[in-house]
Amino acid sequence: MAVRLVVDVNFSEKNGLTIYQRCEPLTGQVAREESAFVTAVMNVNGRVVKDINRQQALRKEMLSVLKRFEEMTKGDGGNGC
Repeated sequence: MAVRLVVDVNFSEKNGLTIYQRCEPLTGQVAREESAFVTAVMNVNGRVVKDINRQQALRKEMLSVLKRFEEMTKGDGGNGC
């Protein structure tokens, strides 16, 4: 079964930083296209590992930026200035 990983990143003053991850099953033509794409990517020597490492690094950087934003907005009276 083919699935797509969906990541939602939300920030609100009330709830702070929230990250939701879910897998959506893919069916029909979309599943065949996704499966063909993944197979093609996996056939490129070492590319999958590099992509995973890059995604992890980008996720860490994004979380760091969002945390800094959250810290900056704590003392501003909630108006973002």
